[in-house]
Amino acid sequence: MKPLKSFLFLVCVFATITTFAQTQKFLSIQYSDKVSLQTALIRINNKPATYNDLLKIQDSSVLKVEVYSKKAALEYVDKDEAKNGLVLVTLHKKHFPAFAERKDSAAFVIGENGDTIFCSSLKHAGINGDTTDTEWNKFLLHSLNAQVPADNSAPPGIYNVDIMFTVNLDSSVSNLNMLEDPGYGTGSEVRRLMNKSPVWTPGSCDGQPVRFHERQRIVFVVTEQ
Repeated sequence: MKPLKSFLFLVCVFATITTFAQTQKFLSIQYSDKVSLQTALIRINNKPATYNDLLKIQDSSVLKVEVYSKKAALEYVDKDEAKNGLVLVTLHKKHFPAFAERKDSAAFVIGENGDTIFCSSLKHAGINGDTTDTEWNKFLLHSLNAQVPADNSAPPGIYNVDIMFTVNLDSSVSNLNMLEDPGYGTGSEVRRLMNKSPVWTPGSCDGQPVRFHERQRIVFVVTEQ
């Protein structure tokens, strides 16, 4: 049996107003040289599906994709169905917006007293003042154990951990909320990571610091070597 290897696929998600067209990154990864997504038996949320159905799914909707070789698929389906492998796709229970471009822009925000405020220039929060996510990605690469899902016997596939948290005026991080846990130790690893979060610079509205609600996606990918 070939060893499994995990790595991080750096994707950032932001809760902003403007969205843009996205490519389906989960379809562009070769998880196993034994299984083709185009010919394997596919089930989406445990319901029979086709490759064309996969093409209709937005990346933001995917919680996890598990890819099983012919032999491993026998645990779930019969021999005839397992002949080309099995792909199990689990979608988020709730709909989330498609990925949005990270840039300073006009937007409506919620003020400290709950009022809606219009910002002609909204600046995102960032680590050490960086709003391009360079520092965030460095933090992930140096602090996150990407091997966790493989160490916990995850099959080849992709495991998305979407989190939301608040960057406060004093640069602290609070209200960490994991939208759903794809399992195999990934959720626990992300919680451990956020407990070590470095100092953030608050966002600002027209030059005034504001509490900023951040949404990030951390993507674990397991491939069969």
